Amino acid sequence: MSKDLINLIEELENFELKVNSYYDDRDYASFIDSILVGKIKSLQFYFQKLDLKHLSQIIENIEFSNGEAITILEILRNYVLKEARKISSLVEPHADLPDDCRKYYLEARNIFHESPRSSAALLRLVIQMLMPHLGEKGKNINDDIKSLVTKGLPDEIQQALDYCRVIGNNAVHPGEINLDDTLELVQPLFEMINFIVEDRINRHKKIKQLYNQLPEKARKAIQDRNK
Repeated sequence: MSKDLINLIEELENFELKVNSYYDDRDYASFIDSILVGKIKSLQFYFQKLDLKHLSQIIENIEFSNGEAITILEILRNYVLKEARKISSLVEPHADLPDDCRKYYLEARNIFHESPRSSAALLRLVIQMLMPHLGEKGKNINDDIKSLVTKGLPDEIQQALDYCRVIGNNAVHPGEINLDDTLELVQPLFEMINFIVEDRINRHKKIKQLYNQLPEKARKAIQDRNK
């Protein structure tokens, strides 16, 4: 969806109209207004889907009337499109990220540029909420990672989890890492979470789906063999 949103942002950024014709030619103005209304509605649709409530509310508050296209374009270009572009540069949540985690992932994504520390704290919460989906208790991230390691967790997944844990802990309890000045340390959290979900949830789901396509007789023989 981010790609489609970026394309729409670019269309609005590069949207051209002939100013004199817009004010002098009623048909031309009506044509421009109808195009712009459609693009603004599409923009709001994306904002709602990505839970960008503050940007969606700005669009909601715009009272579009004939002859206001130039003013509205300026409002969009001076703030809304700039903010939307910054947020769209961050990766979207993995399709298999559980819904209870997705809510906080999107919130962290939306506030990342304004407060990387708050964003990191929310992503730490995402990791904690993800743990029960990985078969752990979800009360203590460090203990949950240790438990997963004893069950054969691959090193790279353990490192991804610990990266999220350490950066997130520094957001909640400031320590050796100054997150206010280090966007570069917080931004990878989004990718790390998606990496974890891909390996621990999506990969297992794909394998199960393929396995379930085997004939029932073959699956029963496998079950009997493994008894």
